[in-house]
Amino acid sequence: MIQVPVPQGEVTRGFRCPGSRRQYLIQADGTIRMLMAGDVPAAGFTPEQVQTNIEDKLKAGRYLTQPRATVTVLNYRPYFILGEVSSPGAYPYVSGMKVLSAVAAGGGYTYRANQNFVIVTRNGEDSKADILSFILPDDIIRVRERSLLSD
Repeated sequence: MIQVPVPQGEVTRGFRCPGSRRQYLIQADGTIRMLMAGDVPAAGFTPEQVQTNIEDKLKAGRYLTQPRATVTVLNYRPYFILGEVSSPGAYPYVSGMKVLSAVAAGGGYTYRANQNFVIVTRNGEDSKADILSFILPDDIIRVRERSLLSD
């Protein structure tokens, strides 16, 4: 099994090749440097695309005729929860997380929190989300203070 941890702030990906247990980092240029495959594009690709990239590079190098790789995500970048929660901050993301889980990780709502919705900032864009909305790594979740005016 080859595990590919990424430098801090990046998504960590891993992949398996028969008989191997080495770890590789995704470099600053977005590639994985492998002895038999050279530089393999990885950053910004889905696990399936990285798998194909690895297999293609191994085939092109003529080291293996039918290489098989499996890519899985090992660690994600954190998400951030701010505002009216007991413990705002950065928390580890887990695949399939929803706003409700993020609020719980942040210690729950404060007594001042607007529990009807949160604001999720993703890729620089804000949107309203309810507690059953899915979140992603790097999301910023803001729990606003409730007000007497309707939101």
